Amino acid sequence: MNVFLTGATGYVGRHCMSELLEAGHTVSALSRRDSNPVIKGVTWVKGSLSTLKDVQADITAADVIMHCAMEYINGSEAGDLDAAAMDIFLESGKFIVSTGNLYTCSSDQNGLIDEALLSESDNWRNVAEKRLLENSAGGASIRPSFVYGGTGGYFWLVFQSNDAGKVQYCGDGNNTWPMVHVSDLARLYRLVAEQRASGIYHGWDGHNISVADMVGVACEHQGGTPEMVEHSVAHQRLGSFANHMLRTITPVSGNTAELGWSPEYPRFKEAAAKAYKDYTAHQKASAA
Repeated sequence: MNVFLTGATGYVGRHCMSELLEAGHTVSALSRRDSNPVIKGVTWVKGSLSTLKDVQADITAADVIMHCAMEYINGSEAGDLDAAAMDIFLESGKFIVSTGNLYTCSSDQNGLIDEALLSESDNWRNVAEKRLLENSAGGASIRPSFVYGGTGGYFWLVFQSNDAGKVQYCGDGNNTWPMVHVSDLARLYRLVAEQRASGIYHGWDGHNISVADMVGVACEHQGGTPEMVEHSVAHQRLGSFANHMLRTITPVSGNTAELGWSPEYPRFKEAAAKAYKDYTAHQKASAA
């Protein structure tokens, strides 16, 4: 199949493109860059979410749309722009795989989040999920856990030590987050696209990890000493990540098994050493 892919030069999108190519598919990759590397199986499409009307022929020619891009305006997610892009995707009559967000979803008192629509939410991502599931051609929303591994990601940045050598966190450290390796997540996107599997899917390795343990892993590999601080102090440096440190999030995950998906990296602690090695190698290569 040919996949029209947004976010192909970003973190998750880049790995989705590699996963699709390795499985024998072709990719029409949206990029705002003037030049991109020559990759067998990839046709670069010049544009962005704001110029999709100019590349409708490429969208129409594709079998599936895979939406991994996120644009920002003045540092904030451009939800209105994404909604306009979704209008164009829905009008194409194609099956759409898009990216949701666990962290915009409400949970019960135990932190559980179901693979279900949040009809009461007015967050633009949750609204987009409803539109996807109403798409006559079918649609799926993949809600990633905290993604790590491969080339990029936020984990090592969030838990980087400050100038004083401290890795700051707030709360008691016992709240837990779900994790997923980017390679496993990319495989989930591919399986959903191949099977035209409508619904909501949680990309989660099945094992939560506490904030305190995450800090410990970060200190072990990139240095620093854990430091518990007030939420206001953590928020000043980490923004919304500080809010999430006060939450326990546990995805309910059953839909992914029906696709034949299971994580090859089931525990973050065991995969962290290689993940850090890959991350630093990519940072050095990007700086060269």
